[in-house]
Amino acid sequence: SDLISDTATAWTAGAALVPILRGEMDDLAGMREKIARLGVTTASMTPSYLRLFEQADLPGLRSLMTVGEPPHRADALHYAARMRYINGYGPTESTAAASYGQIEAQAQRLTAGRPMANTSVHIRNSQGESVPPGAAGILWVGGMGLALGYLNRPDLTTASFVETSAGRLYC
Repeated sequence: SDLISDTATAWTAGAALVPILRGEMDDLAGMREKIARLGVTTASMTPSYLRLFEQADLPGLRSLMTVGEPPHRADALHYAARMRYINGYGPTESTAAASYGQIEAQAQRLTAGRPMANTSVHIRNSQGESVPPGAAGILWVGGMGLALGYLNRPDLTTASFVETSAGRLYC
């Protein structure tokens, strides 16, 4: 996938992780300045946090990924017109991102994209049976990133992580 190959390229080209302290997150002007000062080109944040920037310029950013909740349409389209905007989807039970897709500036729909490598995404009914294409259903996620279950909660683990013909899935 493009995101994975871009990430691999970034690592071989000398990219670095920029840790952010909680206090820094609360200072939006300071965050914008830090992004510019450190030459940050790729960032990941929740849509709610991005919303706080009120569509301000994010100097130097070339790629932005939001994950953790559905994107705010106006923000997604605003930033998609200025940089590569990736919408990620996934529950914490599958390492927070199970799928991702690029949002284009004129997108009619903001989709969750396609599954990440070693991840499967299924639309099923509440009994775990596949639904026909286009039908409403429940998202079930599987793959290598799936959690083993909930610590000291075997009842919740049994209810949420189900063995199916497609393998172990989280509902």
